[in-house]
Amino acid sequence: MQRIRFCTLLVCLSLSAIGAPIVLGCQTAGSTDRESELSDSILFLTKFHIGMTYEEVRQALPNTLQQDALAYSTVDNVFMLGVGKSTNDDWSAYLVFDTSDLEIKKPERLVELDCSSTLAVTDETFESLVRRVSGSFGEPIKLDSSDRTSRAGWQTVGGSLLTLQLTRLAGAAPKRQCVVDFVVKSPSRKKSKETIA
Repeated sequence: MQRIRFCTLLVCLSLSAIGAPIVLGCQTAGSTDRESELSDSILFLTKFHIGMTYEEVRQALPNTLQQDALAYSTVDNVFMLGVGKSTNDDWSAYLVFDTSDLEIKKPERLVELDCSSTLAVTDETFESLVRRVSGSFGEPIKLDSSDRTSRAGWQTVGGSLLTLQLTRLAGAAPKRQCVVDFVVKSPSRKKSKETIA
């Protein structure tokens, strides 16, 4: 599991560097699972803020989550920590830390946080997702919606940016699925297509 997740994180980081959309997580079914996955993502996001130290993040991580080994990307000079709820990856997240300039690299401060799920969608709307996130982060500063992809952006603690992206996957109704992606980035990190705020 760790080797697969390590490779997934490296691929995701490479894709984000070239502006490609990041899609993590596996499929779940049923409205109860959907409610739980979305609530878990929002609750998870409220536990962290950009600029937290690596040790603060480790202490704030719920004990129920499985953690992968810390991975270092020489290309971007960052450390990545993948976490998930189970070996099935029904909900997953990764945290990105900047590094010191010392010869021996170590994770310093949180600069990015992503969590994502692929969910079955029957009656969930983009507007209802925005309302749920707004309950914890206030009103969005920007909304952008289309037939396939909808995005909303919030400014959070310290000026960091939270982006919600809902991507609808092709499929026959009522078994349509969507990818729900949450990304929080430091204002100093390079903006990508997924960043709307």
